[in-house]
Amino acid sequence: MRQLEEGMVPLEDVQRVVLGSFSALMPLQIEISAALGLVLAADVRAPRDIPPFANTAMDGYAVRAGDTTAAPVELSVIGLLAAGTAPSDAVAPGTAIQIMTGAPMPPGADAIAIVERTEPGSARGTVRILETVAPGDFVRPAGPCGRRGHSPRPGPHLFAGQRRLPERGRPPETESGRSLDGRRARRRR
Repeated sequence: MRQLEEGMVPLEDVQRVVLGSFSALMPLQIEISAALGLVLAADVRAPRDIPPFANTAMDGYAVRAGDTTAAPVELSVIGLLAAGTAPSDAVAPGTAIQIMTGAPMPPGADAIAIVERTEPGSARGTVRILETVAPGDFVRPAGPCGRRGHSPRPGPHLFAGQRRLPERGRPPETESGRSLDGRRARRRR
C-alpha cells in the first residue's frame, strides 16, 4: 500500500485489503418470504419481454397515422380497448379504437391520438382527431421494462448485491453504496 500523508492510506487500497479478506458465501435457494435482509447471488433475468406486447402510453384512440395527415379528420370508432384486455378488432383505414393507457396496440394501428387532442365527431360513433400523429406516437414497444434474457431496467427491480428495492425515482443502491449507474448513492436510514 502506498502512503499519503502522515499515515493516510488511499481509499481504494483499504477497500482492496478489506474486500480481499472475505469470500462470497455459497448461494442458497430459498422462498421469497424468507429472503428479507439477504442479497441476490445473481441478477434476475426476464423470461420474456416485459410487457410482451406494444402498448399505449396514453388514453386516446389507436389509429393509422396515415389517416390523420389531413387533420382535423373524423374516424369511425369501432371499439373500446381497456388495459388487460386483448384486441379483438383491427384498425382499418378510416377507423379508430378508443384505448386506455397500458392496453395492447391493436393490429393495424401504429399511433395513438391522445384524448386531449380529440373531440366527439359530428355523428354518433365517430371521433374528430384534431392533430396529425406520426407512426409510433404515444406507443411503447414490447419490452421497455425488460427484454427476454436481460435484467429488467429501469424501475424497482432486484439485482445481485442490492440491499433493498429503491425508493420511487431513485436508482437502486448496491452494497458498495453506488447506484447501478455508477454514481454515489446516499445511504438510506
